[in-house]
Amino acid sequence: MGPDTYDLVSLLRDSYVDLTEAEVDDLIAFFNALRCGPGEQARSEDNDEFRRRFDLMAIQRNLKALGTFGFQTISRGNPVYIQYIPRTLNYVRENLRRYPRFDRLAELLAAHIAEVR
Repeated sequence: MGPDTYDLVSLLRDSYVDLTEAEVDDLIAFFNALRCGPGEQARSEDNDEFRRRFDLMAIQRNLKALGTFGFQTISRGNPVYIQYIPRTLNYVRENLRRYPRFDRLAELLAAHIAEVR
């Protein structure tokens, strides 16, 4: 058992998939509607909290993916993952910008990865 956001982040913020923000918002809303019972509607606070946790999980997964891509490229000499780095960096950058509490993390990352700025 893991966080309820994990699988959805795996699908919607995957390094190999390019979805618009509107598509992600719609799919998250659809997922939240399915989590409610028939005829029920999620409260906006619940949806907001779920989105916050979704974004935090995306940051964690995407940073992990970037580490894997770097390891595969540098240590294993496998350049196939280089093509996915820009999209993944974009996901990280956008999610860090969304939450002021991660300003310091963004600053630390930007000191080593210019694309995080």
